[in-house]
Amino acid sequence: MPITAAAPRRALLPISALARRRRLLPLLLVLAAPAVVVPTSASAAASGSRIYAVTFKAELQESWQYRESFADDCQLTGALCTREEVGQGATRTTLRTRRPHRLTVLRGAGRRPPVIGADADPVPLVGETVRAGSLKTTYGGPWKAGNPDRAADDEGCGRQALREEVSFAWRGTKRVAPSIVLGSLDGACPDGPSAAPTWNDDASPSLMDVLASASPSRFRGTKQFTIRGSRTFTGGWPSRSSSSRTTRLSSSGDTKATWTWEATFRLVARR
Repeated sequence: MPITAAAPRRALLPISALARRRRLLPLLLVLAAPAVVVPTSASAAASGSRIYAVTFKAELQESWQYRESFADDCQLTGALCTREEVGQGATRTTLRTRRPHRLTVLRGAGRRPPVIGADADPVPLVGETVRAGSLKTTYGGPWKAGNPDRAADDEGCGRQALREEVSFAWRGTKRVAPSIVLGSLDGACPDGPSAAPTWNDDASPSLMDVLASASPSRFRGTKQFTIRGSRTFTGGWPSRSSSSRTTRLSSSGDTKATWTWEATFRLVARR
């Protein structure tokens, strides 16, 4: 008799599992970012600040597929016992600002880039995620009588509304990343077999790792500008193929996720 596979894990959006910190400076949310000295009110007045109206939007497109086949000679009964697991799915997530949100930008100390959002007020976002997925296990031969076919829980598939917040952090002096952690979703939706996929280059698809080129000088008075980031992450499950006198096994699967985002800054005031 076959060993029943573990139930598929609950589906979460593929992002880094960092705790949300709403009231800290967004620059501190990304550990890789350099330390920034935030000017005091007196130094801010001396160096000047800018108020920008910011709009933001982001999109995730993710897909996966998996197949595993196993055959056994059923103790030389003359008939093959088979088990096949097949699945596929997709996720689309969109986020956007309802209206422009004002952020204060302060000149950085020394040669450091400016502090984006010095008032520690993250940008509110609305959006939705739409998930679809299926993972089915079917049996054949003498196994079928004692092993009914089964399908993974998909009660969480479909559309769910999102409310999130985003800030901005420098990575180095010429690249900016969104600081955002998406919350977990309600209900399960198949997103692969029980084992988690392995992402190439050890880079799981976090929006915080999607960087945009940005010149610090733009934040010192440019009337309007847009920065954009895009990155595709690939991975999958190890391909296996083995056979013996009595059994055969093969499996393979892959997954792909693409994040894109853009933020537009429009100057509304100088101080």
